[in-house]
Amino acid sequence: MKILASDLDGTLVNNQLISDEDIIAIKRLKEKGHKFVVSTGRTYHGFRLIFDKYDVECDYLVLCNGSIVMDGDHNILYRNFIKSEVALEMITEFLDNDDLCLYFDDGQDTYLVEGHYIEEKEFNIGEYASKIITREEVDDTDRKYQIISVFPKNKSAEDAERIREKLQKKYGEHLEVFRNQFFLDIAPKGCSKGMGLRQIIDNVDEDFGDLYAIGDSLNDLSMFEITDNSYTFHHAEEIVRGRANNHVNHVHECISDILNINY
Repeated sequence: MKILASDLDGTLVNNQLISDEDIIAIKRLKEKGHKFVVSTGRTYHGFRLIFDKYDVECDYLVLCNGSIVMDGDHNILYRNFIKSEVALEMITEFLDNDDLCLYFDDGQDTYLVEGHYIEEKEFNIGEYASKIITREEVDDTDRKYQIISVFPKNKSAEDAERIREKLQKKYGEHLEVFRNQFFLDIAPKGCSKGMGLRQIIDNVDEDFGDLYAIGDSLNDLSMFEITDNSYTFHHAEEIVRGRANNHVNHVHECISDILNINY
């Protein structure tokens, strides 16, 4: 039995949709007795926004860049949270910068902060959140933080990388900071997609064979580090292409390799 772990945005999902070819390939993969895992920076709510539209089931979920892991019935196998005092300090810094957008998840709801999000069709941010709060409501010391996401309004990957470096330097002992193009996902220390997959492989009573992983961005590199069957796209950033052993155009091409068939 083989296991395929796929990133969502920019990999399996483009413009909030999954292609028919990829859906067919995933179903074929599962029909052959293999496992399909979604491994994403998205929250559970964000995952549901996509997969509720399709008649395909995932065997496991690695969400919020590894800070939450679920089985196919969406039971929680593992979860971790960012320390509240660290999260609040960081969020306060973000709110002092009008050029940044942010949202965060407490494990149940995804929050937007008034004045710090943009409603553009390509982001679907308004639909993505379940609650919109004021700046004053942010200061809740009892709230938990599964993941925090921030990005510059100018959509600059270079600006996002500078912010990532600053956050890593200041909060690196408490956090993991991943860049996905111009988005930054901030997770608890020790969490990553690769570690989330390890939680499944090492702790679930299933006889997994070869692991395959496909993704398009820097937050996917931790998956590539635990398998030789790493896949990215011809159009991915150079650093990502350099760390993946296989380059394709679509997810279904990766599945074709796994099943040794052509679509």
